[in-house]
Amino acid sequence: MKKILFLAMSIVLFASCSDESATTESIPSASDAIPVKVIPLGKVDVQNPVYVSGQFTTTEESLLSFKTGGVIENVFVQPGDRVQSGQLIAKLVLTEISAQVEQAKIGLDKAKRDFDRGARLLQDSVITTEQFENLKTLYDLSSKQYEAAKFNLSYSEIRATSGGVILERFANAGQIVGPGSPVVRFNSLASSEWVVRAAIADKDWSRVTVGDSARLSINSLGQKNVRATVIRKSEGVDPYTGLFLVDVRPSQALPNLASGLFSDVVITPRVKQNSWQIPLEALLDGDGKEGFVFVSNDGKKAERIKVVVSSIADGLASVESGLENALWLIVSGGPYLNDQSSIIIQK
Repeated sequence: MKKILFLAMSIVLFASCSDESATTESIPSASDAIPVKVIPLGKVDVQNPVYVSGQFTTTEESLLSFKTGGVIENVFVQPGDRVQSGQLIAKLVLTEISAQVEQAKIGLDKAKRDFDRGARLLQDSVITTEQFENLKTLYDLSSKQYEAAKFNLSYSEIRATSGGVILERFANAGQIVGPGSPVVRFNSLASSEWVVRAAIADKDWSRVTVGDSARLSINSLGQKNVRATVIRKSEGVDPYTGLFLVDVRPSQALPNLASGLFSDVVITPRVKQNSWQIPLEALLDGDGKEGFVFVSNDGKKAERIKVVVSSIADGLASVESGLENALWLIVSGGPYLNDQSSIIIQK
């Protein structure tokens, strides 16, 4: 029995020592030349996709406001309400603006009387031509002031310019608003179309052109790979985000769309990008758009360098900078390497 127990313990100890020896031999020491595999480096022209996300909106979305300031008498709609063309949305208390219209009318009536009297006096040579022309100028000025007052009165209420939906309400009855202050956000559905509006960086904006194909993925609706087209891109930066805006229109009608729905967008630019295409497994310690790779120029030493990645797709990383002075990319053996490690290139 003791012999059997001793034999079993000897076998376990031998196996443990054998595993430790095998593990030690599989990891090269710092002084050993590490076997690696390499590929030659060179730039190629590729259609790197642009990955962004955006929100659905329409081409006829606007903020509605009063022409003049004042106290709001009532706002007749709520977010989500559908309105018809010409429907009253909100109005101001008209006491002040009506008084201004009446005052302008009184001024116009007086200027008209003075003008008529002046015409008779000029005919009787009681006043000079210059005096008569001054009366005519006052009459014309009063007439324009009256027209302006009536115009302001007509825009002291907000009416829908077409059929649509109220997206957002910013003010309530009794609130004082200034001229041009938004009262509601209105989405016209009569002549508009749904688009996904996305913000892109300047380097991507330079590659995207109107007419480029795209794909949409709307997770909330369960819609995947919806064909779309870039129909517009901004010619100036958005002051709030510091990015450029592009509008992408789906090529098919989509049900249950609402303003603000998120969508992932993949744009395929027609403009090709000249970059290095490297296997993803060669990229180490990635952080955002940056990562590290091992390269070699003499086939004897490995050099660790930083690269900037523009996109990743189909197991390849597109590198836009960092490989300018490198000849060979190490694609196997990287986890055992340090900067300036000795290497042996395997075929």
